[in-house]
Amino acid sequence: MPVLRLALMAVTSVTLVLGVCESDDGGEVSESRALELAVIFAGDNINDVPYTGDYFDCTINIGRQPAAPASPLRAVHGRCLWDVKPQGSSWLVTFRETWFCSDWSAVAAGYPPCDGINGFHEWEYFVALDANTVELLDDTGQFAPDM
Repeated sequence: MPVLRLALMAVTSVTLVLGVCESDDGGEVSESRALELAVIFAGDNINDVPYTGDYFDCTINIGRQPAAPASPLRAVHGRCLWDVKPQGSSWLVTFRETWFCSDWSAVAAGYPPCDGINGFHEWEYFVALDANTVELLDDTGQFAPDM
């Protein structure tokens, strides 16, 4: 089961010094390369991403407030999604974590309450393959901004 971590990115842009892979026809770098760059930027392992465009089971590791992320991590079962869409000659990559609010509330004391049935957090990245850069465009969800 993939293990993904919930982390607020303090840096909104980074240049990745990674090799560029070309497609078999010598054309643009593939969608999978854009995904790989975004996953590395997010601090996760590309081998933990089974596929894109569909939700998969994942474990969301959270620290207890107010000491998070320095506190011991607690695992919450979730559903995760990596999605990749072309954006001109670049790519828009989205990562979304969802969970049952009842599961979250049981182990995440101190966080703002999770109202309703499901909670979520989502990150949106702009990946420019020609420059090997990833920029965090949006970070949204049901957590306090200082998480």
